[in-house]
Amino acid sequence: MESDELNRFAAGLDSIYACKDSYEAALLSAGSVCEATETVVKGKTTNAVAIVCPPGHHAEAHCCKGFCFYNNVAVAAMKARRELGVKKVMIVDWDVHHGNGTQHMFEDDPSFVRIW
Repeated sequence: MESDELNRFAAGLDSIYACKDSYEAALLSAGSVCEATETVVKGKTTNAVAIVCPPGHHAEAHCCKGFCFYNNVAVAAMKARRELGVKKVMIVDWDVHHGNGTQHMFEDDPSFVRIW
């Protein structure tokens, strides 16, 4: 996408800035959280931390929001459930403000425990 197209795209979103590398950066961010999750679930390590920015907790299932293109935590949690056989997932969102996207995605699913 050219710069003008990106600006028009971002203007229609809630608190999103886009540049020519935003898509690739967002994929790398979400992918690293998925990789950390898979590494722990498969027993290759006992714990992991994915330090990614933004964490993604504002992105909704249907749209980018709050500086977040993808909800990295939600993507990794769903990967754990659907692909890695995890029966129950706990999401602890310790950010100073509410992760609306994560809440909306999992609030009606008892296989996810949320703490925020």
